[in-house]
Amino acid sequence: MPSPTLPTRVVYDFGAQVAGLQAPLAFGVAQDGEFLVAGRTTNAALYDGKPGGARFPKSMLDEPHDWSILRGREGQPPRRLEVRGERGAFAFVQPLGDEVLLVGARCHWKKDGAERNAVVVDPNGRVVRRFTLGDGIEDVRTTRDTIWASYFDEGVFGNYGWATPGPTPIGADGIVWFDLQGERKGAYDAALAGSDAICDTYALNVDATGTMWTCFYTEFSVVRLRDNGYTRWPCGVAGAHVLAAVDGRALLVGAYRDRAKATVLELPREGRARVVGEFAVTTPEGTPLPATRGIACGPEVYFFDGRRVLTIPVW
Repeated sequence: MPSPTLPTRVVYDFGAQVAGLQAPLAFGVAQDGEFLVAGRTTNAALYDGKPGGARFPKSMLDEPHDWSILRGREGQPPRRLEVRGERGAFAFVQPLGDEVLLVGARCHWKKDGAERNAVVVDPNGRVVRRFTLGDGIEDVRTTRDTIWASYFDEGVFGNYGWATPGPTPIGADGIVWFDLQGERKGAYDAALAGSDAICDTYALNVDATGTMWTCFYTEFSVVRLRDNGYTRWPCGVAGAHVLAAVDGRALLVGAYRDRAKATVLELPREGRARVVGEFAVTTPEGTPLPATRGIACGPEVYFFDGRRVLTIPVW
């Protein structure tokens, strides 16, 4: 018997504004419901190595490129911001008030220091500061006074010069948070959480209050950090790439063999999470949701298909 469906609806459409921007586009969501898209205006080589052989994502592009940033809200047309001459291979875009944060997923450590893979631009597109958030970044979120970064395995254990011969990777704890100047404020504490150490952060959620939720490899428990205290719910649901949550309930989207699978969990005060529903997430046209970028802020979940922002209205 096929699974019941969770249909998405279009909450925002960037329309023709994204025409001419080079894939892959960076997509971000602000805590107040603003949507952001960033993309290069010219093509670039994104990998080192030869076709058919080992290929490695570039941390910096071979030459400077111009970027366009689109910022839009439901019911309003997008605003466009131009950033000139940047070599960063930006994968993430997030708001910092009127400013915008662009972050590259990869970052080399070299003997003369680490690359600065985070750039903050003002409303006129001028770079106002640069700093380093480390290599192997899986996701980036911002709140009023904090930048949150999660890391995949290479960012945890080291690559691109980190760990060998360089220092301990910035992302060794799996999730790290920084102030708006890029200075470290704190990191995930597996001992306090009562969990395994993070090897690869599959899903990160930070709401407007600064409550953080995560689900990670290898344990795949749902973990909440609120008011400096951790709560952990083992759940046995592996491979989810999006985690939406509200007190007492969580929604995991994705699985190793099914990117469109959605699992609804009941989260008791303590103990193991309980699966209360399994669904297939569909596009507004009724087809299975493809492997799109997903972001959750608290209970809200959004997907970006390259032009449209989709949301699950009720779960």
